[in-house]
Amino acid sequence: MNRKLTAALLVTAAVSTTVAFTALGSVFNYPDVLKEPAGDVLAAFRASQASVTGWFTVLAVSAALFAPIAVGVGRLSVHPAMRLGVPMGVAAAAVQVIGLLRWPVLVPGYAADAASADPAAATAASDSF
Repeated sequence: MNRKLTAALLVTAAVSTTVAFTALGSVFNYPDVLKEPAGDVLAAFRASQASVTGWFTVLAVSAALFAPIAVGVGRLSVHPAMRLGVPMGVAAAAVQVIGLLRWPVLVPGYAADAASADPAAATAASDSF
């Protein structure tokens, strides 16, 4: 990994994160929507499911870029702290990706169940969310 590739990944991650976060704010009122009751959040998700899922996927990919960025920065530095910094950066990227991927992977099921005619299934979906 060289300086130019590391710099390009940093710029790409920053730009794609900003664009996705801005888009989510526009189509889903994110992050303010999370202050609403679970049923309202799931209804808002259903209303714009395709775009919300897509933009959360972009955020997850942006977060994943921080793993190779951590490696690249670690290779560019000779400071002893990088022995800890690189694995921490990779772990942080993994945790962020896992957290963001719940929106395109798990939330569609919760949103569908929350709209169910079965009150028990709707309540369980809201509670699980």
